[in-house]
Amino acid sequence: MPDIEDGKVRSELLLQHKAFIGECHIFDGSSLLLPHKLLLPKTELVSLLKNQVVKLTIEFISELSPNSPDCLRYYNILFRRILKQMNLKQVGRNYYNKQEATEFFDHKYNNKTYRVDAINWEDNPRTKFKKSGGAEITFVDYYREQYNTEVTDLTQPLLISKGKWKKSQQDTPHKPIMLVPELCYLTGLSDKMRKDYRVMRDLALHMRLDPERRQHELRKLMNTIQTNREVQRELQLWDLKFDTNFVSFSGRILKEVRIFQGRRAFDSHPQFADWSRETRSGPLLNVKSLDHWLILYPTRNYGAASSLVQSLRKVTPTMGIAMREAKMLEVSDTVQSYTTVLENHVSSKTQMVLCVLSSEKKDLYDGIKQYLCVKCPIPSQCVVARTLDKPQTLMTIATKIAQQMNCKMGGALWKVETGLQNAMFIGIDCFHDTVNRRKSIAGFVSSINQELTQWFSQCIFQESGQELVNGLKTCLEAALKLWCKHNQFLPQAIIVYRDGVGDGQLQALMDHEVPQIESSLRSVYPKDSGCTPVYRAEVGCCAAAFTLKAL
Repeated sequence: MPDIEDGKVRSELLLQHKAFIGECHIFDGSSLLLPHKLLLPKTELVSLLKNQVVKLTIEFISELSPNSPDCLRYYNILFRRILKQMNLKQVGRNYYNKQEATEFFDHKYNNKTYRVDAINWEDNPRTKFKKSGGAEITFVDYYREQYNTEVTDLTQPLLISKGKWKKSQQDTPHKPIMLVPELCYLTGLSDKMRKDYRVMRDLALHMRLDPERRQHELRKLMNTIQTNREVQRELQLWDLKFDTNFVSFSGRILKEVRIFQGRRAFDSHPQFADWSRETRSGPLLNVKSLDHWLILYPTRNYGAASSLVQSLRKVTPTMGIAMREAKMLEVSDTVQSYTTVLENHVSSKTQMVLCVLSSEKKDLYDGIKQYLCVKCPIPSQCVVARTLDKPQTLMTIATKIAQQMNCKMGGALWKVETGLQNAMFIGIDCFHDTVNRRKSIAGFVSSINQELTQWFSQCIFQESGQELVNGLKTCLEAALKLWCKHNQFLPQAIIVYRDGVGDGQLQALMDHEVPQIESSLRSVYPKDSGCTPVYRAEVGCCAAAFTLKAL
């Protein structure tokens, strides 16, 4: 007391009592892990923050066994501390060894740290802002005092970054971050670099390591940890050590899956996971004809639109798609122009809208998609005109566009055989808007046919930052009813893939979401059907799978 949000400041206040809590401790800003109990279950301490008295209260919560899931969080904090002791530099959530950096002088590659959302033309470095303690200071003085850095251009505008909010800050007022351009430099990969084959090839040599090279790099890291005295001292405080050998375990090779397209079947090439070439040489699994469709294009991109139509005429017959002439509509390069033309030309018969875009402007794409998904729901396909400028790749691009349009209209490209009869597959994940702090959205999808080519989907709006999903019972009941409508019977097995779950949340997920699934099954399946839900959790990389089988 008073409450202080800054985690670093909280740590500094606690460290004033290092002699009391001991050198061996881990603190994450709110929870304190000690290898021993304090004398009292509740302890009050007093610290000083710039001559201001701050009261700290430490209260005993629980004792953790070494294999407790909660320990992983503290082990991660300890490991990050070790990486800092090894002088690795943090960029985002990752740590890098500056001494062994690979520099790409030909391509000028850097690391992204901020996203600039707007420019503040009204303010400049002489503008004052409030510090966390409430005192006002100019940007010039702040950087001079905090970083010993002088800002020379006093008339430059400021850059605005909306920043990101943690779950604990969801109730705090919106305050964007102001940046001084003189102290910033462009980082990350530009769109131009991402589309440059040479740049991405050179990056892949260092980022996509084969197993042998990856093992070599990990051994180097382990050797550094074992020979660093400061790191070893830190580990000895906790009586911890790293094994010098890699974990060895038995693996299995999954049976190769065959892909069925129409009357043809071919291998999936598991080594490369690419079967696009085989899909071009025969009819698709389920074809939808293009009878009534629109193409919208900016005036200067008429040539690109015409080339695309000609290429589609060449590739669709092989796929089995019957394609009639599209209605070609000219637009200007604004969202308003696209939506106005659509309002005047879309009818109840319209199956597909293809929009040629002059650039990759996000606001243009978002505006078109919002109109065609919400206000006037029609399957749509957007393509940037620049991707149609290369004659050598135009046929490949046209093939992929035709495939996407066929899927969006309810068709199917191919299918695989899973070996499971009458099984429904479900996928669940959560999206958290960390920039605008809007509500979190849980996505729910489920298969509704045996070929896994038709799917039911639903969104659940939740409180900002909420990971565990409420409303699963309603989603699953709706999915089961739709399955039954398509198949005339209920599925015998349901496999749920749940993404985005950390190790520390697995038990909470089992306690909160699995009962909702069980409740749905009991309400949908007849009581005399003999169906009993059985689940098994398989923990993968940030994913858990639950199997509920009707016995």
